[in-house]
Amino acid sequence: MGLTNCLFCFLLLLTYSAQVHSQIILSGHVTDTTNTPIPLVNVFLTKGEDTSITNYTYTDDTGYYRLEVTHAGEYIFNVNGLSYSNYSSRI
Repeated sequence: MGLTNCLFCFLLLLTYSAQVHSQIILSGHVTDTTNTPIPLVNVFLTKGEDTSITNYTYTDDTGYYRLEVTHAGEYIFNVNGLSYSNYSSRI
């Protein structure tokens, strides 16, 4: 195997490794209808048709949240808070 073929195989393997270990980060701010940040709201993902929670966090004092997703797939994004309507969306 020539040096060019070895280099190509190495780059292909490196690209595959980067894709396998990559993470998806979902982040944003939860606000009410007047764009006021909502602190301490539950933000979580459930897996497709299954209702088990895969990732979970809550918003900080500025309404900011950050979720790390390690496996690609179909999820349902959920936001729940006391005194607020629940929100769900397929992603």
